[in-house]
Amino acid sequence: MSNIWPTDSGYLAIMFKSDTTPTGSSYSGIETLELDSIFEVKQRHSIGDTSKMYTDWYTIHNTVPDGIGNFWYWNSVYFPADNSFWTYYGKFGQSGDTIFEKKLPNTGIYDSPWEMVAIPGGGGMLTQYATLTNNHERTRIYFFDAVGNIKSQDSIVAYNNQFYHAALNNTVDLQRGEIYIVTNDYRYSSYAYDIRPRLFVYDFQGHRLRSMNYANTLRDHFLGYVYRTDDGGYAGMLQECVVDSSSWVNRYYSGIVKMDSSMNYQWKRTYWDLRFYNAPQTFDKDIDGNFFLGGIRDTSTNIATARNTGYLMKFSPSLDSMWLRLFAEPDSVASTIRVADQSLVLPDRSILFLMGHVPGIGKYSLLYRLDSCGHLVERCEVDTAIPPTPTPPDTIWPQPDGHVVAFPNPSNGLWNVVWDVNVGDESLIQIYDVAGREVLRSRIVREERPSILDLQDWAQGVYLLRIRSEEGRVFRVRLVLGW
Repeated sequence: MSNIWPTDSGYLAIMFKSDTTPTGSSYSGIETLELDSIFEVKQRHSIGDTSKMYTDWYTIHNTVPDGIGNFWYWNSVYFPADNSFWTYYGKFGQSGDTIFEKKLPNTGIYDSPWEMVAIPGGGGMLTQYATLTNNHERTRIYFFDAVGNIKSQDSIVAYNNQFYHAALNNTVDLQRGEIYIVTNDYRYSSYAYDIRPRLFVYDFQGHRLRSMNYANTLRDHFLGYVYRTDDGGYAGMLQECVVDSSSWVNRYYSGIVKMDSSMNYQWKRTYWDLRFYNAPQTFDKDIDGNFFLGGIRDTSTNIATARNTGYLMKFSPSLDSMWLRLFAEPDSVASTIRVADQSLVLPDRSILFLMGHVPGIGKYSLLYRLDSCGHLVERCEVDTAIPPTPTPPDTIWPQPDGHVVAFPNPSNGLWNVVWDVNVGDESLIQIYDVAGREVLRSRIVREERPSILDLQDWAQGVYLLRIRSEEGRVFRVRLVLGW
């Protein structure tokens, strides 16, 4: 999984799909996962024209809500027949149905979309970088209306025509009607980065309003997402790259940078010297003006033994550090590297932190829900490997490998429970109420499995019984308490 967004009935998660064609070629695509309020997969949909996906390279560049109930998506498709790359973009609805898909003109030998933001009225703005035939790079900026027609476009040439582009991050300021586009032009020589961050400001019609060059103040830094601060200035995500001259190993520091109201550099703060790799992935602002910085880090210069850990920091509106949380999982070595894709602040001010891929414990994505103080509320494993089965009209949710039965249903609080033989020796039992809150959690071994489930003292209503075996199989039964 790479993104997750709230919908009217739960959440919509986005993930990459990889497979192999009958001829042996690899292909990938976008899939959406409809999740309920407790992050159980309800439906899965493929997005876009799958005939284009039978290629050698298909790069997915995620999704964003369009502000009127649908979602933008964008990706890059490689066609080996003529060695060309093309950018595709489109929209899909909350149920995963594709609304339209379109293609941008090819502007170079390698075109890759980077990031899109939504603008009022359902429109969008997409940044795309292109490698030209002279090996120079430039950024193309496209502004679309709600049905994907190009309204305007602009071009940004890499610094001095001799640099590469990286980390084209975009943010929107609805209050001021502005879009902030960050480009990081860089080159690498003598074991060191030469980085020239720049910031461009556009209005929603696609007019460039101003730009700032931080080549002198942030020469060895990658600049990321930029937001307005409560004092009228700006704050941005930062990654500092420093070369250890004794070992020629790059050290990386995550941090934040502060600019004044004219976007001039004021100060920076960086955190965690982790020697091998420390990558900020997400920088967000909530409705109270607080900021969240998240990403991944490790503790070794040896890629074979690097231990990857997710992190999330919260900062006050004045950018004072409030708390830090680390997310470590078993088998989190580089061979099972995980990506911290997103932090999402919910209306109740709780935070979802998405760890996109965890092959070390199976094909799962991990969601951590934190309260506003950073305390862990729940940890959810979203199964992205087993295709979901439709929910039948009765109370039993069968699985490919068997099921668990509870009857009678509805009940006055006592259920007979029949366990399928495919449920393993140890199981995790969870019960959720209709609002999606976990009200019971227990681990049991085979010998302790109850044949009677007693909830007579509980309030009447609908509950979900979820049983996860040690092999990863999930069994669900909807319990109706009250005649």
